[in-house]
Amino acid sequence: APPGATGGGTAMPGEFELFQNFPNPFRGTTTFRYAMPEPGHVRLEIFTTLGQQVALLVDGEQDAGFHNVTWTATVTSGVYYYRLVATPRSDPNRLYKGTRKMVVMR
Repeated sequence: APPGATGGGTAMPGEFELFQNFPNPFRGTTTFRYAMPEPGHVRLEIFTTLGQQVALLVDGEQDAGFHNVTWTATVTSGVYYYRLVATPRSDPNRLYKGTRKMVVMR
């Protein structure tokens, strides 16, 4: 099972978390998984090592729970970073930020 997966699927995450994408390294398509303990605004972006944005995958309100986002890479081979910024609806001043590294192989 992927990280953060539960048998019943009804469990709510206790905290914001951004998991490692899978597969990684990858050719073509990969999946990003993250956990939201409460509803809020989510932004999930992909950047080059130089900080240039190459994709904006999510930018909007999402419910609490575990989320999966699939991305088909149209970029060149190399190392990229993906960043999740989540703002809980209950407390807009509290930001969760998570960044992880991935490798694209063509």
